[in-house]
Amino acid sequence: WDNPEVQRAMSAKDDNAARLTPIIGSFPKIIIPFAIVIPGMAAVLLLPGIGESGGLPYNDAIPGLMAKYLPNGVLGVAITGLLAAFMAGMAANISAFNTVFSYDIWQDYVVKDRPDNYYILVGRIATVAATVLAIFTALIAAGYSNLMDYLQTLFGFFNAPLFATFIL
Repeated sequence: WDNPEVQRAMSAKDDNAARLTPIIGSFPKIIIPFAIVIPGMAAVLLLPGIGESGGLPYNDAIPGLMAKYLPNGVLGVAITGLLAAFMAGMAANISAFNTVFSYDIWQDYVVKDRPDNYYILVGRIATVAATVLAIFTALIAAGYSNLMDYLQTLFGFFNAPLFATFIL
């Protein structure tokens, strides 16, 4: 339920508005593949030796293009924009986690009928714990050569048991 589109659909004024929510929400998400694929294709042409041994790794294609083609002032604005986008995404995820954990899980299944201040404290503690856990997993991920190897390892641990449970 932490997906903003799902939250908007559940709070829609009628069935038609709820049906239109994922359609309207999908248009901005189309931009993401273009923002990743097009610069990656351009980097292959514009940055010689990318992906080769001793050259720039593919994961650094966008920062490499920014460093090569943007002047210093614009480079600072671009890096600030990337950091702001990252922080906004993390803030949304943390807020959604906090709300789902404290009100939908803790309040409904663990400790019922307490004042809101109690659930706010539980949400804050859960947020700090989840942030520490995220930092720990980021340190583990840093040990891998790239993010895809780490994700495939995680999928190997979690997807097979989930699949087996679903089939059973």
